[in-house]
Amino acid sequence: MQDKHRPATPTRPRAVLGVVVALALAAATLVAAAPAQAAHSSPAITDAGCLANTLAANDDGSTGEVALPFTVNFFGVPYTSLYVNNNGNVTFGEELGTFTPFALTADTPPIIAPFFADVDTRGAGSSLVTYGTIPASPAFGGRDVFCVNWRDVGYFSSQDDKLNDFQLLLVDRSDVAAGDFDIYFNYEQILWETGSASGGTDGFGGSSAGAGYAGGTGSPSSFFELPCSRINGACLDSNAATGLHNTSTNSTLAGRHIFAIRSGGQTFTGAISGTVSDGAGGISGAFVQVCRPAASQGVFCPFTGLTGSAGTYLAANLPPGPYVVSVSPPGNLSPQSRSVDLADGQQLVVDFVVQAPQPPPPGTSIDDDTPPGQIPSVIVGQPVTLVTTGCTGGTATYTITGEYGGSISGSLAEGPPGTYSSTFAIPFTGPATVNIDIACPDTTEEDVDFNIYIDPSGFVRTVAGDPIVGATVTLFRSDTEAGPFTQVPDGSVLMSPSNRTNPDATDGTGHFGWDVVAGFYFVRAEAPGCVSPADSSQAFVDTEILTIPPPVTDLDIRLDCDGSTGTDSALTFTGTGTTSASRARLGGSMDCDDGSRFRISLTVTQGESTGTGISTGACTGAEQPVRLTAMLSSGPGFAPGPARACAVVEVGIPGERTLTSTGEVCADVVLS
Repeated sequence: MQDKHRPATPTRPRAVLGVVVALALAAATLVAAAPAQAAHSSPAITDAGCLANTLAANDDGSTGEVALPFTVNFFGVPYTSLYVNNNGNVTFGEELGTFTPFALTADTPPIIAPFFADVDTRGAGSSLVTYGTIPASPAFGGRDVFCVNWRDVGYFSSQDDKLNDFQLLLVDRSDVAAGDFDIYFNYEQILWETGSASGGTDGFGGSSAGAGYAGGTGSPSSFFELPCSRINGACLDSNAATGLHNTSTNSTLAGRHIFAIRSGGQTFTGAISGTVSDGAGGISGAFVQVCRPAASQGVFCPFTGLTGSAGTYLAANLPPGPYVVSVSPPGNLSPQSRSVDLADGQQLVVDFVVQAPQPPPPGTSIDDDTPPGQIPSVIVGQPVTLVTTGCTGGTATYTITGEYGGSISGSLAEGPPGTYSSTFAIPFTGPATVNIDIACPDTTEEDVDFNIYIDPSGFVRTVAGDPIVGATVTLFRSDTEAGPFTQVPDGSVLMSPSNRTNPDATDGTGHFGWDVVAGFYFVRAEAPGCVSPADSSQAFVDTEILTIPPPVTDLDIRLDCDGSTGTDSALTFTGTGTTSASRARLGGSMDCDDGSRFRISLTVTQGESTGTGISTGACTGAEQPVRLTAMLSSGPGFAPGPARACAVVEVGIPGERTLTSTGEVCADVVLS
């Protein structure tokens, strides 16, 4: 134990045979504050395993050697045990009584330190340090967890007027590779930073606390410190920009800092930083991710978190290579992304200026259900009809470019004069920009630009395949595949502005969808009178864990329900219609319940020509006439003669806003 009257110096561990194996990428660091208006969820976990053993009230004490429930490969050295030290850290090889924090470097002892400072648990108001194992933790996908609690601990000398509350978790990830594990630093409250023997006064100033880890191997790539370390005031709750409770590392939960140690671990000196602003000032609470391109590294995102109070972010400890930096701002501001290449050790600045998305101008639409002035949301892979107006006799083309990649383009057919349209499906998801160019006969050009959201598709259906209208769907997320999974908060920036409602309800076709940031997710579906087909005692169904990216566009969730959903309806074609080259008009009759609404999606085919259109209306409770129009979307044009008409009919239950499909009706018709 160190003399409190002598300067603190690091000690070398006992010799341990081993060789550094640095094949995998360690986690990056985020310094980012949570939005001030957001409720602060608890980052620490509560489990009896964390309380299984107690370190008696002490100053600078340690446990004896504590067996780990799994082997950890820490910078090439396999460890099966460690020492829990009162002063906010655990060490390998021997205990550590040093109370004044030192810099974690290549030559320091092998240490994992969530809050390296002079903890003193002798005060009457201080809790004691506890530790233990959580075997097969359900919160972490059945993996073993080693837990150490410093929950409400005081500082030297026996001071308890301010208490710090923090936790260390080591999570077994031998499912990835032998010896792999995750480090969790969870911070509930950090109110003091220094003991009086380290130059502090009332818990502040002097040689203040540090946080990080070091392998003790002598390698320059075997140590890492959080940026607030050993800077007066930087780690405290009172510091909104860098406080440990206010920031996160590789987590969307403020106060949680996660470090994935793979193949022994490796640290790097590269960093990406920047500011997210709206042109007038920095934006607090914007979600930022730095990920490897999906094509090369899947969901590997070494940086995840929220911008600080000035709109700034910092991703440190990054290896060289290509990255995609993505921003999802709060409110109705458009998400953005940017591809960059980071050189070894480079300090790269990537700033974003985000703006509100632009709705379609009057005379232009891509979705009949979107009110004027709002941003359309369409479903990936589902047909949409783009319509715009402009000069007569022009040549119109469109291009749709996804913010996260992907683009499609094509031509729009004119008809009637000055109106241009085309029907197509969009194969990618996320925010996108639509550009329409009309080359007019007088050589002038007319451009139309606006934004849309393209949502992934998922459906909730009965076991028989019927859509379930109004089913409750809830989105859960974790920063790691191991968990723990928590419900994404309603309105969270983890979801794009196209839909930030969670839980949500399925629409008239049983459809639901969220456009989300990278991570690990599952969806829970439930509906009144329905149960899990696999377990009738369970009133919901959970999907498998979904790794995003790539986007999931084909979820099909089935529930076993007592009754059917929807409402009865019937559509009948008259069998005749009129045509011009650019459109086909048909007559018919509709019979549906009084007070309901209907939507008819029409497709007319004639040889190589196809047209589509949508008609809506209110049901009267009796048979009523309807007029249906299909605008030419492909082919040379309609002509008098036989054609084939098919319509998908959707009807809303009386008093409800959602619509449900009642099936498809097809008939042979004659155009004149």
